[in-house]
This record gives sequence, structure tokens and C-alpha cells, in this order.
Amino acid sequence: MKPRIFFCGEALIDFITADGTTYRAATGGAPFNAAKAAAMADAKTYFCGAISDDIFGKKILADLRSHGVNSSFAERSSSPTVLGFIQISEGAHPSYAFFDRDSSMVNMNPTLEAGTLRSGDILGIGSISLIPSPGADRIEKFALHQAQTSILALDPNVRPSMIRDRKSWHARLMRLMEASTIIKISFEDLEFFAPDHSPEQFAKERIQAGSSLVIVTDGEKGSEAWTPSGYSCVKALKSTGGDTVGAGDTMMGYVLAYLAEKKISRRDDINQLDQKELYPMLNLASVAAAMNCEEVGCHPPSREAVEDRLEAIRLGKEGTDSRD
Repeated sequence: MKPRIFFCGEALIDFITADGTTYRAATGGAPFNAAKAAAMADAKTYFCGAISDDIFGKKILADLRSHGVNSSFAERSSSPTVLGFIQISEGAHPSYAFFDRDSSMVNMNPTLEAGTLRSGDILGIGSISLIPSPGADRIEKFALHQAQTSILALDPNVRPSMIRDRKSWHARLMRLMEASTIIKISFEDLEFFAPDHSPEQFAKERIQAGSSLVIVTDGEKGSEAWTPSGYSCVKALKSTGGDTVGAGDTMMGYVLAYLAEKKISRRDDINQLDQKELYPMLNLASVAAAMNCEEVGCHPPSREAVEDRLEAIRLGKEGTDSRD
């Protein structure tokens, strides 16, 4: 039986603008986006974060269902949906602002009946839902409990403007990292979280502490992955016409879906991944992330579309290569 993937965290509405005047509303939130990506990659995917009963929550719920994500474990909340605003500027990382007071995210209290997550199942968490209390405290407690029997995958997806108590936030992230089998972090986030660490130093430190797979992404420069048994890296596929919103989330969803497909979701199996096995995983997820960047907002591509693009690359119609 293939492992299942669960995601817990924020589900929100992003208002995206390039000119500061005209805004386009889109569903978003890192765990929400990653859940859509995993489902589009043909994994059996569940979302167990909080979804508001307001008009935005109805849009979020419909979007999950349209992408094949099972929302039966999602907490329904009478609190309002978080609203995010994203400024897209050519040649620069997007800038963010969030309005989350007394929101469904802040009041989140995830619960699953005992035995819902089985050994080998994966729980993905991260991003802004790990910042404000009491929701962040409850997610931490939930994740640490589930990590006793399933695989915990963490993507900090840092949003510095929301962090008012950096010491407490950092301590929470460290506790979650200690329990995480899989960690994905962007180079930009790493500079904020551990500015004195290179990607390699960070990865080796986390593996020494007990993690099995550490992935560091660096936008157009590509991605790197480490396990106790190996290392691999790929350059990013060039993409035009869209933006980078949700690229990292798409990569996370595809990485977890790949592991689930190959039934590599037990700590010992992940520990054994070497360069030969890491490269196809990283390459698949990297191409999916690049294809997401060909759209405005987060629109993870289907597995079939990604396979078609990989075939075009193999035939020399497009170019990408590893840095191994």
C-alpha cells in the first residue's frame, strides 16, 4: 500500500499585484499549495488544516476538491480566512503582507483520531501557521505527536514581517526540525534562519541531528539534496511568463509524492537514498516547480505534463542539467 500524504497549516487568499493597484485573488498558503501539488503528482493527499466557513473558505474548499485533495479531515472554523497581499516585481523576490488577526489559522487546533496516520504516512507542515499562537503551539504539539509514528516533513517558508518574537519562533522551528525526517528550506530562508550556515553545513548538521533528507532550493540556481548516504543537485529549468509564487510549495509536494510513489517513506529507506536515487526525485520536483512559474500564482502542473516536459528535455528540445 502506498503511503498517504497529509498537510497541516494555513489555507488563505492571496491578493497578487504587479502594479500596486490591480489585485487578483487566488487561493494560497504553503501547506495548501503543497497539498495541491502532491495531488497533481498523483499522490493520495489530505489537507487537515483549518478552513473558514466564510466566503473565502468556500473558495479554498472548492479548490482543494478540484485538485483531488481530500478535505474530510480539515477543521472547519467560524473564524475568518487569512488574507495575504503579494507584490510581484520583475527580477526580485515577491514581497508579502498578511492580515491574520483572530483568523482560522491563529485559532487552528488540528486533531486526528488515533491511528489515522499509519506508519509510513507523511505529514507536511510549515510556513506562517508556525508563527502566531495559539495555533502555532497546537500545530507543534500535533506534529510532534504524529512524528512518533509517521514521517514529518517541514518547510519553514519564512515570512520575516510576521515574526514578532524571533527567539520563540526559532526555538519552535528547532524543536520541529529535531523531529523532522525531511526538511526543505530555501536559500533565502536559510539566510534568515541560520545566517552563519552554508547549505552544506546546515544539511550536514541536521542529518547529524537525525534528519534523513535535507533539500535546499535557490531559485534559478537550482536545488541540492543530502541524505546520510548521498548528495545530488540540479540546475533550475528556465521559465518565463509567470511568477515564482508557490514554486517552493510545488517542489515540496512533488518530492513527497515521489517518495510515496516509490514507497520510500520510512526513515531507514530515506537514509539509504544515494545520488542515483536522489537525482530523479530532485529533477522531477525541480521541473514541476519551474512549470508552476510559467503561471501567475500557484498552479502546480499535472504529473503527465511534467513527464512530457522531462521527455522533451531528454530529447534535447529543452535544456536542464545537474551540478553533481
